[in-house]
Amino acid sequence: MRASPWISLFLLTAACQPGDISVGEENDTDLANLDDTDVVVEDTDVVVEDTDPPVNEHHEYDGASLVVNEPQSAAIYRIVNGIPLDGYVVDSAGKRMPFTRMVWTPREDSSATFTGQNGATLVDPGIYTVDVVAAVPNGDNLRATIGGVRVQAYSAGVFAGDINITASTDVQGTTIQTNCIGAIDFEVDMAGQILSGSGGCSLAIPLLGTIPLTFDITGNIVDPDITGQVLINVPFLQLPVDWTGGFPSADRVRGSFQADLSLFLIDGQIDAHRVSDYVMP
Repeated sequence: MRASPWISLFLLTAACQPGDISVGEENDTDLANLDDTDVVVEDTDVVVEDTDPPVNEHHEYDGASLVVNEPQSAAIYRIVNGIPLDGYVVDSAGKRMPFTRMVWTPREDSSATFTGQNGATLVDPGIYTVDVVAAVPNGDNLRATIGGVRVQAYSAGVFAGDINITASTDVQGTTIQTNCIGAIDFEVDMAGQILSGSGGCSLAIPLLGTIPLTFDITGNIVDPDITGQVLINVPFLQLPVDWTGGFPSADRVRGSFQADLSLFLIDGQIDAHRVSDYVMP
């Protein structure tokens, strides 16, 4: 049996009464009871770093290079003058630039550092490596290194020449004389203070035959004078003999010595010329 239309309308009206509908009521209660401490607000400030590169206000130095006139590698400079220093900066086109603050440092003696475009630095005798740096305004460091820079005395070098020995003796009232000429070579150190070398010759003496002689020569130099010793080596005997000499010129050494060896008197002459300026420290 089908329900009456009026009964169905009554049931539908009762189900739609206003007091029976609660839409969103639970969510509203939750929001009302929400404690302030339940909400955490983080500081999200963003720090923006300046990533722009520094401004180069000296573009004219881009591609610049360093030119060094002095010192020169393997060149010889005298102690009294020191190491000469001279350089400049050129731009990329080779044009000289107005930069003068260069720092020159001998590696072997940093206390002799010099700042400037040109000048000199005084150092002890020796062989040096010189570094130079030009810190130009655009931030570049221009560098150069010069090696084998020699600082030495005027008299320093290798000498070679002759030693001439004259020996004389009396035999039954007759003076007999003989001589020998031999080679000698020696060095004068870079400071120009010490001489050392050697040489030799053969001396033919009547009744005694031929005697080979060798020489070790040393000397102390107080320019231009030399005082030293010649050690004459004969078979089974060494004879030290004083000698004196000097530098008649920067490239020449001359000296002499005399000795009484009982059996005969000897008179020696030394004459040598400089053959090279290059000696080891």
